[in-house]
Amino acid sequence: MRNLTVKGMVSVMLTLVLLISQIVPVAGSGTDVRFDNGAYFASKGIINCYPDKGKWSTNETNSFYIEPHPKTGDEIKPTNINNSFKYFWTMPLKGTSAQTGLKYRIKLQVYGQALDSDVAGIFLDFWAPLGDGRSGSITVEWTFNDFSGWNDVSFSGYVPEGATSMQLTLTGEKGTTIFDDNKCEIYFRNIEVYITDDVAPIPKYVEFGERRELGTPEERQMKDYYGIGDDVYWDLEFSEPIFVNDPDYLAYVRGLSATERASFLSNQLTPKYPDEKLLLDHVLHNIGRGMSDQFGELKIKFKYRNADGRDMEGYAYPVDKSRYNKETYGNDYSKQIKFKYSVRPGDEFRASDIYEMVLEGGVITDNAFNPMPNEYRTISFASDAASGVSKIYRTFTRDFRVETTAPVLLEINGGLPEGTLDRFQTLPLYFKFSEPVYITVSDEALIRHNINKLQFENYQRAGMFSSYDAKLFLNALNRDWKGDLDPYRSGTPDAYYAGGNGTTMLEFRFDNLENSFDPLEITGSIFSDWKDKESGSTERVSYGEVYVMDAAGNKAPLLPKGGVKLSDSKRYVGDTEPPVITVHTKEAEKEKGGFYLKINVTDEVSGVDYDTLEFSIGYTNADFGGIMRAAKPLVPGRWYHSHELAGMFGIDPGSTNNYRLFVHAKDKKGNMFYGSTHGFRGYGWSTDINVTRTDIDISSIIEQEEISVSLETNLGGAAEGRVYLCSADWVREDGVNWRCKGLWYCMTREAAMPEFSENSGIWRYKESHRINTSEDFEGDPRERDGYYYLHIIAADGDKKPIGSKTVPQPLLFDFKPPQVNANAETQADGSIKVMIHVSDNYTPRKDIAVKYILGNSNWQQLPENGEIIISKDELKPGTYVTVMATDAYQNYTAPNFGPYGNAESKPSASAPYVNFYKGNKYTNEDFAELHIFNPVEEFSWSMDGESWSGWIPLEKGATSFGTEGYSPCIPLPDKEGSITFYTKYRDSAGKESDTAASTVVRDVTPPTARVKYSSYYDSNVFYTAELVDISDNLCPSEDIKVIGYVPGYYNEIITAGEPHYFILEDAAGNKGVVEAYKEPVPVIVKPPVIYQDHDDDDDDDYEPEPELTDTEAPEIDVIPNGSASDAPIVSPQIIVSDNGSIAIIEYAFSMNEDIESVTSWSSAVNGSYVNLTCEDAADEGLWYLHVYAMDAAGNTAYFTSDPFHMVMADEESDIDIVYSGEHEGVMRAFIVSQEPITVSEAVFDLSMDDEVHTFVYTYDSDGTEGSITAVRKYGSGVDECGTKGTVTMDPYDSVTSEPVKVTIEAGWDEDEDEYNTTIELRPEMFDFDPDFDPDSDPDFNPDSVPGILGLMKNEEMISEGKIKIMIGRIIQDFNPEPIRVFDAVYGEGYLDDELLSELEENDDYYLRVYKAEITFDENGYIMYLAGGEMHTVRVGHIVEEDWVDNVTVTMTEGGRWAYVPGSLLASAGKYSGMLKAPDSLYEEDISPPSGRVSYTWADPKKGPVTAKLKLSDDSGGKVTITNNGGSSSYVFKTNGQFVFEFEDEAGNKGRALAQLTTIPAEGPRVAVSYSSVHPTREAVKVTITPEPGSVLKSGDIQTVQENGSYIFSTEVNGSWNFTFANEYGIEKVVKPSVENIDRIPPKLWLDYVYDSYKNTITAIVRSDELIIPAEGSTISQVYPCTDKERYTMRALDELGNEAVVTASAAYLDEPGAGDVKINFSTAELTKNPVTITLTSDKEFAVLNNGGKKELTVPENGQYSFVIRDSLGKIKVLTAEVKNIVLDAPVITLGYPDYIEINRRGSIDLMKFTAVDSIDGDVKNKVKITGTVNTLKPGIYTVTYSVVNSLGSEAVKTLTVKVRSDEEQIVWINGVKYEGEPIPLAASKLQVTAEGFSGQVSLKLAEGFVNASYFKNGGTAGSLDNIPVSKKGWLTLYVYDNERNNRLINVLITDLGGEQ
Repeated sequence: MRNLTVKGMVSVMLTLVLLISQIVPVAGSGTDVRFDNGAYFASKGIINCYPDKGKWSTNETNSFYIEPHPKTGDEIKPTNINNSFKYFWTMPLKGTSAQTGLKYRIKLQVYGQALDSDVAGIFLDFWAPLGDGRSGSITVEWTFNDFSGWNDVSFSGYVPEGATSMQLTLTGEKGTTIFDDNKCEIYFRNIEVYITDDVAPIPKYVEFGERRELGTPEERQMKDYYGIGDDVYWDLEFSEPIFVNDPDYLAYVRGLSATERASFLSNQLTPKYPDEKLLLDHVLHNIGRGMSDQFGELKIKFKYRNADGRDMEGYAYPVDKSRYNKETYGNDYSKQIKFKYSVRPGDEFRASDIYEMVLEGGVITDNAFNPMPNEYRTISFASDAASGVSKIYRTFTRDFRVETTAPVLLEINGGLPEGTLDRFQTLPLYFKFSEPVYITVSDEALIRHNINKLQFENYQRAGMFSSYDAKLFLNALNRDWKGDLDPYRSGTPDAYYAGGNGTTMLEFRFDNLENSFDPLEITGSIFSDWKDKESGSTERVSYGEVYVMDAAGNKAPLLPKGGVKLSDSKRYVGDTEPPVITVHTKEAEKEKGGFYLKINVTDEVSGVDYDTLEFSIGYTNADFGGIMRAAKPLVPGRWYHSHELAGMFGIDPGSTNNYRLFVHAKDKKGNMFYGSTHGFRGYGWSTDINVTRTDIDISSIIEQEEISVSLETNLGGAAEGRVYLCSADWVREDGVNWRCKGLWYCMTREAAMPEFSENSGIWRYKESHRINTSEDFEGDPRERDGYYYLHIIAADGDKKPIGSKTVPQPLLFDFKPPQVNANAETQADGSIKVMIHVSDNYTPRKDIAVKYILGNSNWQQLPENGEIIISKDELKPGTYVTVMATDAYQNYTAPNFGPYGNAESKPSASAPYVNFYKGNKYTNEDFAELHIFNPVEEFSWSMDGESWSGWIPLEKGATSFGTEGYSPCIPLPDKEGSITFYTKYRDSAGKESDTAASTVVRDVTPPTARVKYSSYYDSNVFYTAELVDISDNLCPSEDIKVIGYVPGYYNEIITAGEPHYFILEDAAGNKGVVEAYKEPVPVIVKPPVIYQDHDDDDDDDYEPEPELTDTEAPEIDVIPNGSASDAPIVSPQIIVSDNGSIAIIEYAFSMNEDIESVTSWSSAVNGSYVNLTCEDAADEGLWYLHVYAMDAAGNTAYFTSDPFHMVMADEESDIDIVYSGEHEGVMRAFIVSQEPITVSEAVFDLSMDDEVHTFVYTYDSDGTEGSITAVRKYGSGVDECGTKGTVTMDPYDSVTSEPVKVTIEAGWDEDEDEYNTTIELRPEMFDFDPDFDPDSDPDFNPDSVPGILGLMKNEEMISEGKIKIMIGRIIQDFNPEPIRVFDAVYGEGYLDDELLSELEENDDYYLRVYKAEITFDENGYIMYLAGGEMHTVRVGHIVEEDWVDNVTVTMTEGGRWAYVPGSLLASAGKYSGMLKAPDSLYEEDISPPSGRVSYTWADPKKGPVTAKLKLSDDSGGKVTITNNGGSSSYVFKTNGQFVFEFEDEAGNKGRALAQLTTIPAEGPRVAVSYSSVHPTREAVKVTITPEPGSVLKSGDIQTVQENGSYIFSTEVNGSWNFTFANEYGIEKVVKPSVENIDRIPPKLWLDYVYDSYKNTITAIVRSDELIIPAEGSTISQVYPCTDKERYTMRALDELGNEAVVTASAAYLDEPGAGDVKINFSTAELTKNPVTITLTSDKEFAVLNNGGKKELTVPENGQYSFVIRDSLGKIKVLTAEVKNIVLDAPVITLGYPDYIEINRRGSIDLMKFTAVDSIDGDVKNKVKITGTVNTLKPGIYTVTYSVVNSLGSEAVKTLTVKVRSDEEQIVWINGVKYEGEPIPLAASKLQVTAEGFSGQVSLKLAEGFVNASYFKNGGTAGSLDNIPVSKKGWLTLYVYDNERNNRLINVLITDLGGEQ
């Protein structure tokens, strides 16, 4: 049995370690000079700072030595005793600058010779502030004496405030008197230096709202309002740096027994420090407990007044400073404790409503362990606080406001208009809320779309969203003009946000087109945004319904559930249709003769405008214009007799039966028929009638359906060059404009419209009148390039064509950026000239914006000549030129050119980016991914910088940067930690770079954490589980994320008894699971307390005892509270605390957890230890300690501990090693224990390289350490992997008490895709005697000859049916087809006696087994034959159940798993995949799958090579390859790399690297470069550079060899062959070609444009390539038509090739010129638009104006037409319109449009002017309607109207309100008060009051107050001048003698800027 004393010592050590960890670093770090006082004496004794805390400063002259004197003290003596000396001892006072009240105490002894006049000097100096901003030395003490013998010297006093160092100076001055002995014998000894602090820390002030030092952006965000779940903060500032629960505070007394502690108190502390009551109390009550156990955790209970008037309490907790952000962590927060309070439901208060705080729990001490006095724990801000309460002041960074009530929707005012809602009319919708609100979305939507809540809501508060993001759905229905529902009509029923964000009123607007509502309802809402704003995405993402939030973030849906009905009765219709006209005829009475005619006019929507009704009738062959002009007023519904019609219109009813009827009608919205009828265009409708047909009905609706249709299109460029919108309307002959119900459309390169066919695949259909070229066509619109024509076919409701049109303008699509090329030439001075060539398919060069950047300089505009000069000094290996070119359609490119270096320049050796796709350099894969941007072609890697891989080609592709680059990989060694590797590169010329070193950290260990629990609102069912102490063996803790949680907020509300799992992921991608679980709290029923009855005889004398005032029960603690470790003896301590005295303590040990089962109790003393010993086997098991306590007042308490695990003491060893694995391969060693132990590794794979391994373990019960060695002693260690196949064992990661399954599978031939051998398990197939008895051979050793027992085990397992054949078959001789198949499809079988008998019965049958599973119920061997070789598998890790799960593995720093986890045996040595941690108990699969890559060569000499991936996963589920087309094979034809990507069923992803570097090259590498690759007129120099070691064998042209390159020049285009051979003789043919030499002049022609208005001709030079004018010439010439000269123009192409063309005025000599005339619809003055028409007797075409020859213009100006005449010549015709007068008369009133006057006031209605630009003064023509009665209160409207001679009318309205005598109106600085607060920027206020009686007075008060305040408060003020001195609320109270009053709240937003 191990020594229990050692156990106890280890326990104390562990306890100290645990206690030290309990410090809460709330306030800064301490100082390296820890000051002493009473607490320091209690904990460590007096600490002498000399000499360790300081440092001596001496030199050769002032040096000394120390002479030892053990009894009297070591002496400091000068080295040179013949000279004076000076020694300096300096001690830094780091961290004390914030301390106040520090004391120093110096003691030493000094020696001097008598009468030698040597003087000893002692000086004490401090370096401290001098008061004027400077610091300097301050001498506080000194002595200078001639000492005789040894003398005591001491100093004491206060350390200057802010001192940073202290210096003790010791000097010796040699005497100069006659008594001088030429020696300076001054010595010093026993120096003591103390710095003490006796001043306790106290609170100074509280600062509310400060949060800048917090860690995350969310935490640092300051707000004025906070909602439920938000955290609010305040800082408690102390007088000096402080600590909370500092473990050093009671470190010394922890080790004292109760007797020693009492003695220590009475004999040492109490006499010396009688006033330190708090310290003495702390020491007295400390019995070895930790800080948290004795003092509890620090928290603040604060009291505040809620908005509902209730006084409430809350708790705030300190913020751990480890959460501070890095930017502010360096600041001094040592005096501060930051508290955090999480807002609860129902909270409504401001920071200033907190009126008291009480610090509970914890002990607050300073550097010297002075504890804060208890009287300072209660903090009050009230001036009238009770005596003894600490009153401190408070400040507000933010007087934050806590609100938890969501905004309330008070009212929805639809803003409904009277009557109908017209087309293009806006319907406003107003939402009024209880407080200011902001548009937002639900929290669920933010989580679902992974949106940063803080950022999104800040954007919303700032209004950073568009009107289209938030919209409402209305129940709009589209109706046609007959009232029928028409789903094809336009008008989207959406209302969009219009304003009000951040106010109490939100506005939405609906723009009506042709919608109707019956009733009007809001049915829903939606908030959406662009999918990817930065990329310009046109796709929107919906975030669900619109929510609103207040300033605190409380949210509510914008709309009530079920939508909102705004109207029950009104029907809102957009009216665009004319009235319906119906004609009826019938035969008249016989006596009258003739016929009757009746015309009805109806309009169901707006109503008929009866004043406009006219009609006429005439003959069908008559002039229709005359019929129209003869129209007379119509009475609808009246029967007109033919005789009456004859009198009205002059017809002869008897002359004909056929008539033509004309009707003119409008509705009240002005809708009417307009069109061309019978050759006349005008307003009206007509029809032909035959009066011989009786009872005929003719309707305008029927007629309109037969009118022809013409299609018109309108094109708009949403983003010209990229997106176009085309809308199509069809116009009826009568002028009615209809939106197309649907469109057929297509787009082609040709202008001709394709033949229409619904099924042709060319035409597409859309139920809309608008086409969007980006959204309405298949495919990526960015693939279009060039000019396209859009063809439209309008369709009816059945999708049948009714009109077609091709949009006249071709649509240009340009998504391609400009082309940029560079040509570099070396200049004579060594510089390089880089010529930049920029071109674009559709943007001229002059319109392309080009800038460049050279190296690390700034952007510069590219010079016009395109030249960039790089000086010789700037030529470096990494010098690049970046050119950015942007065309007219915002397509841009920014290529890099270079590097530009000298001839010796190497490729850059810059280190690559490592694992950039992860954002860090950590990986859990067996390779690292690099990102390279150097212009190189190959790379090589090395792990040591010496042994390099072969050259690996680089393939350019997209990198994680989003730009093109290379992403190769580096295989990593099988270890954890920082790994350094090296890379180098080779360019196309074969030049190698220098070596670059890089680092990656490989980490395969999951992160860990601890769960901290706290009761949720004092519940014993719900708890807050907080994840703390998050760490990882390699990755920084700040890089560990908890999946599903906001960083820094890892809290979860859990229910006792129900586990919750936190999933952690480190920077390398490893995932770990931490379980949060809280045991349910048992319910204990306390037995009743029985009091003894009083004697009945004494009832008369009995007086009841006074009622007990103590009702608080004692508190019981047991330390330790149970133990999970097995132990033969336990000694827990019982501690009972109470506010009074303890009367009874009893205890009992029991194996029954129920305390009521206890029948026998034993007495105990408070603080005593009680023992329980396990003496025999019957005592083994779980024991509980039950404790009962009662105080003097009779209050009782009960306590039951957690169980103690009791076992008998065992003297034997309980540690062992067991082995499992392959005798011929890897053998796994498992350490097992009967007691719980902790190890750094529980298993180890023993191999030929590692045959011995030592496990180190620690007992969990007492910390005792030990070790045990595993030795590999089975088999030869030769791994015949080629024949033995694959062996797996399950389970294999740890020992087990359950059966173990061994699976053996034969090897697989990848090429033949079949098994390459079989496995044999039958003993008779081995060379083995089944009758052999191992007991008969005394020399038999089963370990050395395992085959014997193994084969016996084979025979046993066959007979017991333990061998399952999973894949196999039985075959008959001479029959290739199997007669029985074993597999998952046909069924598995067993290799048992029955099968063996079946095989023995027929010798022709033989068995082939490819895969078998053997089940071991106990440890043993199994042997098998494979490929002619014998192999042995040993199972030895099946142990007794009580030996399982006793070994705990703790990964050490930098540690790694010493084995490959999983069940793989035979392939373990070759396993290529990431290492994984052991399986978690977490049910879900979080481990990624793994892959192993093998290679097969088609030809060993040259390849190709096939990489084959084999996958595995811990879950056993399916793993899918997600790239490579799902294939597990990849073929390398040349050297290179490929990364397989795969994913398991749980979504975990893995990757495996395939790499090949050994395929021989196919000839030398040859680089070809050209002096220019752009069009040029100069000769081109060709440079051919082969890789080193290669030679030129032959070439088509003579070359010059220079610096390893072959060079020639050519002045003609062509191609040439060159043959090179490498050092191996392998040849390669290179074919350089030159095609860019251009010396051909451009082809030119002329376009002529004739301007008839100016009578000029413009000749424009055209070409099929880009041209510029030659020097001194032009490419366009304007000359008069009369000019007969010939003009020669010269033009150059881009290369300077010149061509000539000649222009002359002969252009007009051809017939047809000038034959187009300009006509105007009128030349008179008019207010109506004027129509310009072009006419000609010859053909011509208009090239602008949409191809139309007619243009109607609304205002004066010049309008140009570009035409091509009959001869094809282009001309410009300009028409000038001068006769349109648009201005109506102007009426100017002498008053504002709206005024208010008092009753009996006066107003002059003639106070106005009226002026017209044509008629002059027209005041006498103004018509005035309406009047004002100044004696009667009310609102009056007066209308002024006048019409000028052109019929233009002006109307002006004056609204006058006559106030009643009871109305009072107040203006503040001219702003009328209307019930809402008035915001103003002003430094003074002026009040104007109207409607008051008698004298008007004013009171004012600062702040936002109500009227009752002014009953006794307020300051009288002047109405004319109220000075304002600060911003904020100001309340004004205006009143008169009749108690009329107004209360106005004014918010001063800024000083000055009077309104």
